[in-house]
Amino acid sequence: MTKRFSEKEAGYFIYIGCMRNYDLLDKKIKQIKRIKKCDILREICRISHKNTRNKLF
Repeated sequence: MTKRFSEKEAGYFIYIGCMRNYDLLDKKIKQIKRIKKCDILREICRISHKNTRNKLF
């Protein structure tokens, strides 16, 4: 059976995938928890590394 994730959970997974290779991870995780669910992908796009963002989108 497949587990269905909420939009917020999915956003966290994408975000961690983008940022796991960067030293900013710990700092940014704290910031992202304050972001509204509807803005999460836009915020990921803004703070992610340029090359990672191009691959993701």
